Amino acid sequence: MESYYREDLAYIHDAGFGHFAENAALMLIKLLRQQGKNSGFIIDLGCGSGIAIAKLQESGYNCLGIDISIDAIAKLINSICTIARKS
Repeated sequence: MESYYREDLAYIHDAGFGHFAENAALMLIKLLRQQGKNSGFIIDLGCGSGIAIAKLQESGYNCLGIDISIDAIAKLINSICTIARKS
């Protein structure tokens, strides 16, 4: 299988464009809350390193992240492990 985002592009996407994912998650949370949806299950297709998932989970939503990039998913897993160690 061809790799789309390898480690270098996964890093660039995370570090350079992560704020877009974070802002989109915050906007989605606001819209969901306005509709009375304070919890639920969200599927994030193209989740990248999971920046949006982290914000959604912090706000009480359960999430499933899917991405074509193995390296982006690896960054997501490393982030989850780091958060778990801090807890």
